[in-house]
Amino acid sequence: MKKQTYIIIIFFFINLIQAQKNSQDYFTLKGVLKNNYKGYLYVSYADKKDSCLLENNKFSFKGHISGNMTNVFFWLKGKTCVMKKEFFLENKNIKINLAFYDEIQDRDTTVFFHATSIVGTKTALIQDDYERFAASNLYAKDRHQKLYRKLNTMAVKNPKNYYVGTLIEEMCWDSTLDKNQLKKIYSKLDKKNQRESTIYIIEKKLYPKNDINVNDMVYDFELPDENNIVFKTVYLKGKWYLIDFWATYCSICIAAFPKLQKIHDLYKDRNFEILAVSVDKDLQQWQNFLNMHDLKWKNLIEKRGIDNSEAVKKYISFTPSNFLINPEGKIVASNISPEDLEKFLKKNLK
Repeated sequence: MKKQTYIIIIFFFINLIQAQKNSQDYFTLKGVLKNNYKGYLYVSYADKKDSCLLENNKFSFKGHISGNMTNVFFWLKGKTCVMKKEFFLENKNIKINLAFYDEIQDRDTTVFFHATSIVGTKTALIQDDYERFAASNLYAKDRHQKLYRKLNTMAVKNPKNYYVGTLIEEMCWDSTLDKNQLKKIYSKLDKKNQRESTIYIIEKKLYPKNDINVNDMVYDFELPDENNIVFKTVYLKGKWYLIDFWATYCSICIAAFPKLQKIHDLYKDRNFEILAVSVDKDLQQWQNFLNMHDLKWKNLIEKRGIDNSEAVKKYISFTPSNFLINPEGKIVASNISPEDLEKFLKKNLK
């Protein structure tokens, strides 16, 4: 009996060692950019950057990520770029077909990247499965019930997966599922292994706290700019200004920048300013972004993030968020779109 037990234990450890040897601790990312673009394609992931000279529209990257996965950002030098849909990197051999298109609005151009196919990651399989489910049940009479069961099953089976966490985050902005249903699904996630920003937004949406509201007076704060010079909001007293809270990982925030830049250029000499406050905890990533983009307004950073900042957490629970302040220091609007902001300024600034 003892001999059999020893054999079982030895067999277990042999298989464990073999599994560890077979476990890949790096990724390869090979693909085709379907645009006839000549030059370098850049990629950012975690705190790393890499570049590849395109040859016959093909590119290849190799690297390592710590943890299960991380999101990837593709970009072209000197251009404002946005990922149309998040792409998650794993330590696997990955093949991807990539494309981009330019969207021109009022002479400002934004490049939108999107993956037309991804092979090699577990997340890609999860994503494809969910998208097929969503398409086949778009007009189903019992769509709400099916969606609840689907997301709940996904959270149970993949509690650490970023894509699953992102889906639940997106549902918090929707009215398809009620809060009680979302809370039940959320309870299945492995919160320690999800992205901090995802968990933060979900909890703020499902378990909201009071923040600064319209008609309140501005809560003044001071933060460093890109040159590490402290700037105070009291310096803007007597002006109209927009406090725009954002982060480099927030694609929605970045997509609004071209329109905001146009508004800033139009009204900067008419007693209006934009104060862009980043909540990135990675100072270098924020500085790299500023070096890549020519943002003419005032740029500040709260590198403690949202929850650890006494000032910022009074204003917001998530990004993007903004507040329009009048010359008397009163908040007259919050989360105003660039289009509505332009209409407001056109009416109120002569």
